[in-house]
Amino acid sequence: MNHGLLLGTGGDLPPFQNSMNDPAVTHNDAFCGRDQEESVNRVKLVNYFNVNGIMRAVAFLLTMTAHGMSSALDHDFVAIDFETTGTVGQFADEPWQIGMVRVRSGEILYQEAYDQYLRIGDRPFNAHAPGRHSRIRSTLSSAPRLVDLWPELRSWWTGCPLVAHNVGTERKFVQRTAPLHRMGPWIDTLKLVRIAYPALNSHALADVLTDLDLLSSVQSLCPGRSAHDALFDAVGCAALFLFLLRMDSWSEVTLDSLVALAG
Repeated sequence: MNHGLLLGTGGDLPPFQNSMNDPAVTHNDAFCGRDQEESVNRVKLVNYFNVNGIMRAVAFLLTMTAHGMSSALDHDFVAIDFETTGTVGQFADEPWQIGMVRVRSGEILYQEAYDQYLRIGDRPFNAHAPGRHSRIRSTLSSAPRLVDLWPELRSWWTGCPLVAHNVGTERKFVQRTAPLHRMGPWIDTLKLVRIAYPALNSHALADVLTDLDLLSSVQSLCPGRSAHDALFDAVGCAALFLFLLRMDSWSEVTLDSLVALAG
C-alpha cells in the first residue's frame, strides 16, 4: 500500500513548502556532551529543514555523512506513553497511566515492559479523554503518584533516547517529575511518519498502525489490550519506529540526525 512514501534520492530536489502544523524543530540540548562536529551537523540539519521544507530535509537526512556515528538501529530506546485526564476548567491535565517498553538491537523487549496506573484524586476527566479510566476510578484513587515512582523510573528515563508519538505530552510529564535531571534525547514518531507517509488520511497512532499493517503484531505482543492503553500505545510506538528505521532508504539514518529532525 503506497501512501506517498518520501524516499531520499540524494539529488537536488525542487522546493517543497512545509504544510505541517508542527512548530519548527529546535536544537535539543540533550547532546551537550557530544563532539562539536556532531552538534554542528545537527544544527545544519535543523536549519536545512527550516529553510527548505520536508523533502529537502529528508534528502539531507538520508545522505548526510555519519562520520563516527552508528545507525540509529544500533542504539537502545525506550518507547513511552501516558494516558491523561485532559484539562477541565481549573483542573490541569494529569497522567493516570504510564506504559513503557525497551527496544534493544532492533527488538521490542515486551518482557521488560513497564505498566503502572497513577493516582488521580477527586476531579473530573475531560469528556473527550480516551481510555477506560471511568471503570477504574477506585484503583486510580489509591495508585502511586508519578513522582513517588522516580527511583524505578530513573533507569528508564536517563541514559537512552525516549521515543513517543507526539512527544509533547510525554516530555511534559517526564520533565515535571524530575526537573533537575536531563532526560532523553526525545524522538517523535508523529513527525517521522508525517515525513515518510504524508498522504495518510490520519497520523494518529492507531490509524497509522492499521494503515501500515502493524496492528496485528502489536496486538500479539499485548494480548487483551487495545489503543489508548498506555502500554499498548508504547509498544505500538516502538513498532512504528522500528518499521520506519527498517525502510531501505532510512536504514543508515543516525540517531543524531533523527533527534535533529524529530526531537
